[in-house]
Amino acid sequence: MTTQTPDTIVVNARVFTVDAEDSWTEAFAIADGVITATGTTAEIEALAGDSTQRIDADGRMIMPGLVDVHSHLMLGGQQAAWELPIEPTWSIDRVIETVASAAGELPEGAWIVGGIVGSLAMNEITDASYLARLDEAAAGHPVLLRDDTQHNRWVNSVTLGLMGVGEDTPNLEGGEYVRDAQGRLTGVMWELASRHAEETAVNAIPDQDHRNQVSAAESIRIMNSYGYTATQEAATFESALKAFSDLDQAGELNSWVVASMPARDFVVGVGDVGVTLLDKSEQYRTEHVRPDFVKAVVDGIPMSYTATFLEPYKPGHNHGECYRGVSYFTMPELVELLDLCASRGLGCKMHATGDGSVHEILDAVEIVRKLRGPGPIFHIAHVEFVTKEDVARFKELNVVPDISPAMWFPSNMSIAVCAVLNDDLAKRMWPLRELVDAGALLSAGTDWPCAMPTPDPWIGIETMVTRANPDPSFPGTLGIEQALRLEEVLRAYTQSPAEAMGLGERTGSIEVGKSADFIVLDRNLFEVDPPEVHRTRVEQTWFEGRLVHEAA
Repeated sequence: MTTQTPDTIVVNARVFTVDAEDSWTEAFAIADGVITATGTTAEIEALAGDSTQRIDADGRMIMPGLVDVHSHLMLGGQQAAWELPIEPTWSIDRVIETVASAAGELPEGAWIVGGIVGSLAMNEITDASYLARLDEAAAGHPVLLRDDTQHNRWVNSVTLGLMGVGEDTPNLEGGEYVRDAQGRLTGVMWELASRHAEETAVNAIPDQDHRNQVSAAESIRIMNSYGYTATQEAATFESALKAFSDLDQAGELNSWVVASMPARDFVVGVGDVGVTLLDKSEQYRTEHVRPDFVKAVVDGIPMSYTATFLEPYKPGHNHGECYRGVSYFTMPELVELLDLCASRGLGCKMHATGDGSVHEILDAVEIVRKLRGPGPIFHIAHVEFVTKEDVARFKELNVVPDISPAMWFPSNMSIAVCAVLNDDLAKRMWPLRELVDAGALLSAGTDWPCAMPTPDPWIGIETMVTRANPDPSFPGTLGIEQALRLEEVLRAYTQSPAEAMGLGERTGSIEVGKSADFIVLDRNLFEVDPPEVHRTRVEQTWFEGRLVHEAA
């Protein structure tokens, strides 16, 4: 017990600490933003002084602030603050109606930028007639719509014209202007063709710095409202580094933010990449902004046949019976990238949704570990598919399975994925039980705003236990044998991602010496039926001993 007089004490609580023993306590004390003692209510109240603030939890459950290992903060903030909201469950008809409604309210020439269009809806856009319908709805406005993976876009003919893309325009390396069976553009962009669309839209926006500041602040406000006090931004360009750094220097950043700088051009942002960006990043480092990771996209996504698998896809209209996808990195390129990261002491977060790309990354990590020794931690983001043989290699090689987005249950996205894969492979989606049993540092993220319109963690937390969708319109389960216990899930949302991000000594659990980052819930998660967990709401979020969110 400490002898320091606390600024704040929290008493009469059910505190799930997420320490090494998953222990519970009743109360804790805070001084200078740090937890200084834990114990019974009587023990903690005995430490209080005349000026100590006393928070009576009235028996409510308290746990560490949530830690999101994979989010796109700037993209989420932009969508919330500036863009046209579209739900991923909407039909193409409703998407087009929404664009038409927005077009009728905008001044001439204004852009319509929005999302997220669900994968099933995107898969319907198979011919040029859909582009014609979008053109009619847009009434002359340029349109850019993002899908639920953020890898693909749908644009109209005005935007295609501004991009300089016509029927005869060749595809970009690593990207495709999708055409129908007659060779006509549909307006759909795959992978790096999407970046071309994003660059065109960004160049049309005035006062980008102000927009970035508003977007950054809005993203943190939203994250706090769902209980997050730390996150790893998964594709961080200089504009985002500057926005979050400026917020922190102004004393207005209520979260730890770990940045992941793109190694190459990426679909969700515009700006310098690679060594040029890495060399600039240190000027933006602050107490709470940590430019400690590099981001690499090693493959795409299954729905557009751009993920890399060891076994072939089902035949599609663009591919034959033996197509397995193509990695965006050769093995020498991957080894070179990871060696660069190790030489700079930087972690690396690598996007890989196919078991072929996961296998390739693990092979490259093994080479670099043999050359350089233990080195920094590496992440494989999404790990939807991992062979049984590769599961054990995550712990052996100090590689984190970054399990996002929160779609390990029947949904539009999982249905779209399964539609292009052979049944035996589809049955092994999200092998979470196997990874935990093998000792991997399983770390959860939202991938917000990809896949889901909000960073709501409670759907993901529930469905890691149930493997079922809370929405009854999606019946059944997805790989119930891969379900986890609630204690394991909460660790994957707190202490494990904190360790994975390099913040394990600062946050992620309620223990003496750690930042006073915690949340007060409206229910005890251990006392409700698992199918009710998604209804959980955060009543309060505290960051460094300060109340940063309180539910209305």
